[in-house]
Amino acid sequence: RHCEAIYWRSNLKHEKGVNMRFVKKEVGYLDGIMVLLLAIAGNLGVQLLAGIIVGAGQTSNYAQLVCMIIFQLVFLAVPVIYYSAKKIRPALAFPVNKPRPSLALAPLLPVISMFGFMLPALLFETLLINNGYKPSGLEFSGAGETALAAIATIILAPCAEELIFRGFLLSGLKKEFNTYIAALMSALAFSLMHMNPEQTIYQFFLGYVCALAAIKSGTLLAPIIVHAGSNALAMFADGTIMKFVQAVTRNTVSTVLGTAGLFIAAAAAVWGVCMLMELINRKCKKENKENKKDADEHANAENTDSEKEKKSGNRKTGLMLYVGSLGICAVMWIFVFVAAML
Repeated sequence: RHCEAIYWRSNLKHEKGVNMRFVKKEVGYLDGIMVLLLAIAGNLGVQLLAGIIVGAGQTSNYAQLVCMIIFQLVFLAVPVIYYSAKKIRPALAFPVNKPRPSLALAPLLPVISMFGFMLPALLFETLLINNGYKPSGLEFSGAGETALAAIATIILAPCAEELIFRGFLLSGLKKEFNTYIAALMSALAFSLMHMNPEQTIYQFFLGYVCALAAIKSGTLLAPIIVHAGSNALAMFADGTIMKFVQAVTRNTVSTVLGTAGLFIAAAAAVWGVCMLMELINRKCKKENKENKKDADEHANAENTDSEKEKKSGNRKTGLMLYVGSLGICAVMWIFVFVAAML
């Protein structure tokens, strides 16, 4: 009887463990897009909250910074809520907990991006301004506002946004599309999601650089570093960057040649750094064997006809959801643009 009691207790414990534990599963194609949709819904919710605060007459920098922090916290909560509801513990394609030697190259990418891709972004912003657009800006005064801004833009934003767009969306898109097409799709969603017209061009380039960094480094820490570095440069080195821009854009000829030349040089430099990241990672034989094994298992799991049919259906459904999510962002982008023109 004693042995039988132990047996039943162990069985009960095992069953409870199965019910309570989350099943570990890779981020799926549709899951990544659903997380994007939920993130956009959260974004709109925070926008509504910000509108209520402004309507109540609270337009101080502190109020806007608090909204920015809430926005990033909502982003962090989105995958937690989604995967908790599905009882899944997501296994990201680009894990956060495996730093690699190639991460040492990541800080180069925000510097290259800022000086190489800022000019096209500023030219686009100038075009908007010349057509009556009034850019939004938030100036900080005092240590308190600066500290809140740093928390929102340098700490929370890189972690939350890279988790959504590279950790979940890019991981899912890579299951159905070519790696570089998936990177472009994640960059486009990243750019439009901000719903900020003057930032559209630079955010797209930054999003693509972050996607490449994630792909070639194999860790989500790389795009987090790139994103944080870019925001830090924009926040603390704005004066230096604007002096550089003024030096390059002294006349029409220098503006055209400087913009094109810097863009090409930056694109080549970003590609070179990312390829060097991949080369460094390949030297780790243990990681190569694990990656090859995972790739073989993944390929074997998708060979049946029924799975191919399901994959085709998922592709169409996912594309509809992806285009729909971009459509929502585009509508909000137009709304912000028109409001800034009034």
